[in-house]
Amino acid sequence: MFFFVIIFLVIKVIDLIEKDVLSFDYDEKFLEFNKKLLNVRDDSYNKDDVVLGIRIPFLRKKANKYYKVMTKDDILYFLRSDVHEMRMFALLVLLKKDVKFAYDVYIKNMKYVNNWDLVDVSCYNIVGKYLYLNFEKEEIYDKLIKLYSSKLVFVRRIAIVSCWYFIKQGMVDFVLNFFKNVINDEFYLNHKALGWMIRECGKVDIEKVINFLSKYKVSSITFSYATEHMDKSLRENLMKLNKNL
Repeated sequence: MFFFVIIFLVIKVIDLIEKDVLSFDYDEKFLEFNKKLLNVRDDSYNKDDVVLGIRIPFLRKKANKYYKVMTKDDILYFLRSDVHEMRMFALLVLLKKDVKFAYDVYIKNMKYVNNWDLVDVSCYNIVGKYLYLNFEKEEIYDKLIKLYSSKLVFVRRIAIVSCWYFIKQGMVDFVLNFFKNVINDEFYLNHKALGWMIRECGKVDIEKVINFLSKYKVSSITFSYATEHMDKSLRENLMKLNKNL
């Protein structure tokens, strides 16, 4: 009898949280905008995703409200949902949890972190932070290589964007060395992610980024993102150099 009471209470808590998360103000224009942003269309990798149009600040507010009472099973319930915003909610909850707990859940469920926004909001402060706090550079490098070897395109993006945490710690040489393995990724959203991270490296040490782009050919998308804020003449000179590599 006690066992069934516990099960009932767990289900009830999840139902209450889910109901609260779904209590958002519907905005059809924002929903359509968000679907375009998340590539929800018939010819897309993301054609089967269910998007409701819940805004991130609202989800973040609910995550702040419930993270202390949510168990691993609660989080997995939302993380494995067909609804995009439920997965986002679960990741925002994980970001509030202990980093080891978050990493253990995250690394075993990366297939559900399956769009660019889900990756970008979560991975650097979970995967990147955990690796930085617990491993030496050689071990971190090996773990990033293992992540990047995945056939899942967004697991590869996790490997790329997790480097943002290392960049923030000043590890530009380490990150750019890893990025040598990433420059030939075939997925266009990973080209964008790589360019973004190279640009972040430039905020720490622009000379190292110039040197990298002078030696290693990257896609036009990556180059565009990486050099977006550079002086026009420098960007043009680098572009000519990079194209001829």
